[in-house]
Parts: sequence; structure tokens; C-alpha cells
Amino acid sequence: MLDAAPRSQFDIVPWSSSFEIGIAIIDEQHRQLVALLNELGHGYVHGVERSEVERILDALIEYAGYHFATEEALWAELPTNDSAFEKHIKSHSGFANKVRSMRSKLKTDDSRKLIEDLLAFLVTWLAHHILYEDKYLSLVLLRVREGMQLSAAKQHAQAAMAGQTSILIQRVLSMYKKLSSRALVLEREEYARQVAEQALAAQEPDRYG
Repeated sequence: MLDAAPRSQFDIVPWSSSFEIGIAIIDEQHRQLVALLNELGHGYVHGVERSEVERILDALIEYAGYHFATEEALWAELPTNDSAFEKHIKSHSGFANKVRSMRSKLKTDDSRKLIEDLLAFLVTWLAHHILYEDKYLSLVLLRVREGMQLSAAKQHAQAAMAGQTSILIQRVLSMYKKLSSRALVLEREEYARQVAEQALAAQEPDRYG
């Protein structure tokens, strides 16, 4: 039996300081999400059993439960009738429902196609949710904690994020999706080449023995 070809340490979304929002517990939980996303990327490249995809999806559902509870407890320090807060809650519900839906489809759908769809969804959601929504709310919350009035805190957050317009966010999303898609194809091709070379090398002794 052939040994498995060595797996690269390729990450579809390497953790970056640009993902940090300035609240340690949330940043650490975001790292966990990125780690799960990269696990899916590795599985897509190298091949993965359906049971492993199930494990990752279950981990994402569990993650959504405690992470969103943590965030919502923090954002609840702001007025609950705030439109940004309400939009954020809906975003959380949408994420959890999407992952649960994909989990149920795993019983009948092709797992590789499902991983492709899930990767695209996670990269898109992560970039928008962290780069814009979480950063905005964290800036508002931190200023309110310092004693700033809510309206002034919002103005401060908007000014601090002036460069992160919706157009910029979409460009970031597009860049992530294009880079990740192309990188995954190249990594998968490289892994297949390693497997083929190993199989050929294993046949050599039999050919000349």
C-alpha cells in the first residue's frame, strides 16, 4: 500500500492582522473560524472522507453558537434598537441557517461540490462580516466604553473606516475568491502529481526485479 503523499501547509485564507477588530476574545474566535475554513480548503485539495466534512460542518455549527452568543453579549452594550445591531443579528442567523442547510445536503449532494460552495460562502461572509460589520461595531463599542456618546462614537467609527467602502469590500472579496480558487486548483494538481510520482516509483522495483 502506498504511503500518502505529503500534504502542504497551504492555507486558503492565512490569518492576517487586518482581521483583528481590537477585542481579544472575538479575535481569537475569528481565528478559529479561519482555521476551520482552512481545514475545508485542505480537504478540498487533498481529498477528504464525507465523515470528515460532517465533522467540520458540525464544528462550524457549534462555533456559530458560542461565537455569536459572545458577540451579541458585547454588542448588547449598545442600544438594541440600533439598526447596525439588528442587521448584525440577522447576519448571524443567516450564517447558522446556511451551514445547517449544507449539513443536511451532505447526505445526498456531492461532497466536493458542497465544499466548493461552502468555501465560497465562508470566504465571502468572513471578509464582509469581519472586515466591515465587526470592525464597525467594535469601534463604536470601544468608544462608548470610554464615555463617548453613541452618535459621536458612530461618527468616529465611520471616519476610521472611511477607506473601507462597500466597493473596497467587494474588491477584497473578489480577490480572495479568485486567489483561493486558483490556488486550490494548483494545490490539488500538485498533490495529484505527487501521488502519481509515488505510484510510479513504487512500480519501478517490480519492473526491473
